[in-house]
Parts: sequence; C-alpha cells; structure tokens
Amino acid sequence: LISTYRVIISITIGVAIAAPLAILAAQFRLLDKFLTPLIYFAYPAPKVVFLPLIISFLGLGDASRIFLITLIIFFQVFVIIRDAAGQIPVETIESISSLGAGHWHILRYVYIPVSIPAIMTALKISAGTAIAVLFITETIAGNTGLGYYIVNEWSIFSYDTMFAGIIAMSMLGLGLFSVFATLEHILTRWQRR
Repeated sequence: LISTYRVIISITIGVAIAAPLAILAAQFRLLDKFLTPLIYFAYPAPKVVFLPLIISFLGLGDASRIFLITLIIFFQVFVIIRDAAGQIPVETIESISSLGAGHWHILRYVYIPVSIPAIMTALKISAGTAIAVLFITETIAGNTGLGYYIVNEWSIFSYDTMFAGIIAMSMLGLGLFSVFATLEHILTRWQRR
C-alpha cells in the first residue's frame, strides 16, 4: 500500500505540473523558447544520482522518494506532450484564428484534444519508470515499501518471499498500466470514429 501510494502521488503531481506546462509551451512561442531548451538540456541527466542530495534536504521520509519520482516523471511527461503538441501545423492555428478563435479556444479545441493521446502515452510509459525509481528509492535508507521488502528478503536468503515481492511490484506496474490503458481507450474513443 505504501508503494502504491508513493507511485500514484508522484505520477499525479508530475503529470499535473508537466502536462499544462508542456501544452502552454507549445502554444506560446516565448514560453517555449525559454522553457523547452532548459527542459531538454536537463532531461538526459540521470536524476537518480540526486537522491542522496534530495534526502539531505527532505529527509528519509516519503517526501524525498515522492520528490525524486515526481521529478523524473515530470521530465518524461513534459518531453512527450510538448513534442506532440508542438507538431500541430501552423496553418491549422492560423485558420482557426482567422475564424475569430482566441488563445482559450485554440487551447480547448486544438491543443488539449491533440495532447490527450500523448498524455495517455506518457502515463503508460511513466508507470514503468515510476516503478523502477520506486524500487531504487525504497532500497536506500528506508524500511517500508516493496523495494525495501525485496532487498531485505534477499539479504536473509529468503528467496521465496523475495520473489513474492518482485511479483507484487510487477503487479503494481501492470495494474497502473492497465488503468492508464483503459483511460486511454475511454478518452480517445473519438480517434477510432
């Protein structure tokens, strides 16, 4: 339960910050010119190496684990959604603007519908990433969660319970992926018409 909580909170915060920011960056060129190069520059850097530093500032509790997972999810989601929203042809925006659409209408009727499939793809990819980072964060200076459980059982040569933990972590990832795939099926049904 604690592992599920950490992953869901992290994905929720990461997507809630990254998705609107990526869509706005795609819509407003000035924001895009400032923000996107910074994000793309920082994206390839392995954020996991900052865990000791994050623990130094946020402590050993959930905050440091959630922050690191959220940070990694944020970059992943931003890049996927920004790339999708940024591929809308300029002609499409100009033709809608010529009909009197303002920024809000363009956001609502162009950018958000185009971004929904990208958001769903980002969520499915993020589920696997979040589980991998969760394992790392729970094995370092912690005593709760599936990552801790797996390493603890391995250290005492209890391989049957270690594999039970691995299966539980895999089921958590599969469960999240299934939820996001179902959401994608519901929210993008207009694409299949």
